Amino acid sequence: MNHYPDIILITNIEEEHLDYYKNLSNILKTFKIFIKRLSLDKDLGELNRFRKYLVVNKDDKNILKIIKDNSAITKGIKIKFYSLRNKPKELKLQVPGSHNISNALGALTVAKIFNIPENISLKALYEFKGIWRRMEYKGKVNGAKIFDDYGHHPTEIKATLQAGKELIKDGRLFIVFQPHQYYRTLTLFDKFLYAFDDADFVILTDIYSVPGREKESIKKRINSKILKEKLSKIRNNVYYFENFDKIVSFLKNNLKKNDICIIMGAGDIWKLTDKLIKNKK
Repeated sequence: MNHYPDIILITNIEEEHLDYYKNLSNILKTFKIFIKRLSLDKDLGELNRFRKYLVVNKDDKNILKIIKDNSAITKGIKIKFYSLRNKPKELKLQVPGSHNISNALGALTVAKIFNIPENISLKALYEFKGIWRRMEYKGKVNGAKIFDDYGHHPTEIKATLQAGKELIKDGRLFIVFQPHQYYRTLTLFDKFLYAFDDADFVILTDIYSVPGREKESIKKRINSKILKEKLSKIRNNVYYFENFDKIVSFLKNNLKKNDICIIMGAGDIWKLTDKLIKNKK
């Protein structure tokens, strides 16, 4: 919020960091303030010669809420839309998932603003192989592919599992999930229940407690055992283990060739991934 950008790209808006923002309404208000900074008369020297652009995902209903009938916010700003429905057939990616296609379309739209030839942009997008802890391939265990991912929000889980499903041929899809923060787990509980639909096996760890951001009153109301019990009522193959060693043992005993296992969370779940890969023999 301390920047005065010339171009803003918004890929999606949803309920997140609710310990700070409290609700979606406050999140939308914050985005409105951010967008208005595009049109502020800040002394940016040579940068002032550029038109200000707002690039948005037309498929996101919350983004459309902000810009619809809000001329005061978008006055003097050129709005560029992109959508999965208008994906160029030439766009090829090495990273799976519709969310990555959507992000690529946003990047492609920004590149066009800078008059970068489309063939160069498409080549760059094709050569992109992902980043650290975003569906990052770590190796194989029992012939199953192991991926590590930072996602910790229901929408991120759904998108990543969808990407994992695209890679499955004859195998099964496992997810090991470490819930991140008690408040997030409680406030988004119902969305978490249906975030794992594409997985064949769901393995839960204890909730990762974020220092300085947790309240004891919240911690008394939610835990991974509660999440496991609720999930077990609507789906099969849900497990909870209180430590990483038991999860490693479970995976080594159950993973088979052609399976895919995604180990997910924003806490210290990466330690489990390392332990599993290092002890795969």
